[in-house]
Formats: sequence, structure tokens, C-alpha cells
Amino acid sequence: MGQFKNHDYRSIFNPTRAEDGFLYLDPPYDSNPEKSGFTAYFGNEFGWGQQQELVEWAAQWECPVVISNLGTSRIVTLYERAGYEIEYIQAPRSISCDGNREKVWEILAKKGFTET
Repeated sequence: MGQFKNHDYRSIFNPTRAEDGFLYLDPPYDSNPEKSGFTAYFGNEFGWGQQQELVEWAAQWECPVVISNLGTSRIVTLYERAGYEIEYIQAPRSISCDGNREKVWEILAKKGFTET
């Protein structure tokens, strides 16, 4: 049976022991350089350095990996350079401080899946 956990990704151990499953990561989204972005949860900043660190950390896993994020050009470039396949999703926003609920482009970055 699968397990869902909500942890700081750095606290998850044994990356080679997930061969029967896959890893899904949903980090705080990259901020859009054209708008002010929200990157801090519980007082912890999750900036560009942490985005890069997450991609490097995920590379050690031998199982398939899926990471969601905002589809900024620098995020797309980061994941493509790391060998991820990018799937674009247009997602509505249900919460907005200024009442603007426009759709945004998000991505699913996928790596390690085999075609069946």
C-alpha cells in the first residue's frame, strides 16, 4: 500500500528504496518575475536556490519522479536541463489577494517513467 507524507524533502531518506513506487514533490511554486510571488511558508523562504537544490536532490532517486511547479521560463529550463519531460497545465486560481482569478500555466515535470 502506498504512503503519502508531508515533509521537508530533505528529511526523506533511502532514495534507492522506492523502486516499486514513485515520488511526487509539490514544492512552493517559483515566483513569477513579473508579479510579486509567495514563496515563504511558516517563515521559511523557498527561493531559487532551494528550487535548484530540490532538482539535484530528486536526481538521486531511482524511482520515477513527478514535480509540480509554476511554469516560469526559468523553472522549465531548470527541469529540462535535468532531463525532465514537461507537461503544461492551465490552472485556475481560486485564491487571490487582489480579486484577480486568472488562469496560470503550471507544469508537471516527469522523469523515469517507461512507456507501456
